Amino acid sequence: MQIAIVVNNTAALTPTWTTVHLIDAFLRAGHCCRLIESTELDVLPTSKLQARAWCLDPPSSGIQAIARTLQKRSGRRELIPVTSCDLLLLRVNPLRSAILTFALLVEEAGVPVVNAPIGLARTSSKAWLATLAGVPRPATLITRSRVTAQRFAKELGKTVIVKPMVGSGGRGVQRIPQGRTELLDQAIDHLYYGGHFVVQEYLEEADAGEKRLVWAGGEVLGAYLRQRTGGEFRHNLRQGSAPIRCEISSSDLALAAAVGPHLIQNGIRIAGLDVIGRYLVEVNTLNPGGVHYAELLRSTPGPRLADRIVEHLTSNTHREHPHREGTTADAKQDQ
Repeated sequence: MQIAIVVNNTAALTPTWTTVHLIDAFLRAGHCCRLIESTELDVLPTSKLQARAWCLDPPSSGIQAIARTLQKRSGRRELIPVTSCDLLLLRVNPLRSAILTFALLVEEAGVPVVNAPIGLARTSSKAWLATLAGVPRPATLITRSRVTAQRFAKELGKTVIVKPMVGSGGRGVQRIPQGRTELLDQAIDHLYYGGHFVVQEYLEEADAGEKRLVWAGGEVLGAYLRQRTGGEFRHNLRQGSAPIRCEISSSDLALAAAVGPHLIQNGIRIAGLDVIGRYLVEVNTLNPGGVHYAELLRSTPGPRLADRIVEHLTSNTHREHPHREGTTADAKQDQ
């Protein structure tokens, strides 16, 4: 199979990125990978969809070597018709409207897109989880009203977390102690840009860490614990948290079982589930990570997590239209 993978910047990829682990797994399975940066997508006057792609063909040179090749931009580059690919894998964050539109056009042409573009548009906002019935989660408010936020925090009577409605890596997240209305106001001022933000119940179980579950195709494949350090309340690795080995509990599996049908219904095939105690606090469907540390810290033998994801994607992916628009061999090489 020929796998097109859209990323923001190939030079930013490192051996710890899930994207690089997936590329390695695709190549080891005998598939060809075409790495496309999000600025290199074209819609031609003929309505054809093309892209300039870094070409990686099997066998795999290994995770470290793949990352070096992409960082140095030293591989072969070709101009390819995107509809000649068997699968388009979106590994971008944020998902800008132009990329979403392109992905929808590729999907309309019969190429499966993972995760599904419409599903990403729906699930990538923190508001989506707040609407799901039957999924244990912290009390959460999505609003753009300062008065509504203050009322919610007062009625909750607990410490709250304030964060952007769309974002990742712990950026802009603040913890507001119970009753500190002035700090809540300051947090809203810091976030406020005329759009919505999130006010969420702070879970005391967070002291024990936040677990990342690697979810694909309806099951939890692996996990690791992110433990905050140095007085930091956020658990994001970008904020200095340490990855720690952990077990997948029955509670984790119950949470995955509760949210899984909602993900599958929206065409989500790979996700990162963030869990604190018995609650699901966030669902990551845009460029979800976690494979590197879940693999590194696993305590049980078995196939690599990336291999299991690739097996799921390639064995459960079928083009709607078998006729292709050109082939890679027909594409013009782009020096």
